Amino acid sequence: MEDHVARLSAVGNQPAPAGDDPPTPQLCECGCGRPAPISPYSSRRHGYIKGQPTRFVRGHATRGRQHSDVARKKISASLRGRKVSEETRKKISAAKRGWNPTPDQRKRNSAARLGKMVGREHPAWKGEAVGYGGLHSWVARHKTKTGVCEDCGSNVGTKRPSGTQWANISGEYRRDLGDFRELCARCHWHFDRGETPRPRRSVRLS
Repeated sequence: MEDHVARLSAVGNQPAPAGDDPPTPQLCECGCGRPAPISPYSSRRHGYIKGQPTRFVRGHATRGRQHSDVARKKISASLRGRKVSEETRKKISAAKRGWNPTPDQRKRNSAARLGKMVGREHPAWKGEAVGYGGLHSWVARHKTKTGVCEDCGSNVGTKRPSGTQWANISGEYRRDLGDFRELCARCHWHFDRGETPRPRRSVRLS
């Protein structure tokens, strides 16, 4: 870093002289493994020297930093109600097009997110205001199926669409795992209508 500042002080805001050797390739200092871009201009404010690699890929300088709770609230308040224009959306899409993280980067990203942004820690958590699909997804993540219907006892497995399903007992769709039963599709259909299914007929093979 000191060498970088010294070179910047010596060069100032003047462009690098023509005919110099090409800059030595460098990787982004955040550890992502991507090559650092070559700066098209010099900037004392940002620490850029024209024709030399920057320290970070754009947007990577703050990776790994943790904001305080006060800072998080200020950022949230400043972004609340902000809408991204269609032109900006296209620019973001074009910037991301064609870039795929390496397997090592995928593993690091997965490890960094493991156990975070889950349940009540997720900003989109709705609590009891969850919808039908979201509630069933929550039950499927936290309750294990056996593949056996609790009413008729048939073993239909868990594979959709013929496997067992989670049927809500109270009809109120509360976020309560005890309020769901594992039924086959046939018993689930009759259960939701308050009917008693007829006994299954055995099939004779002639």
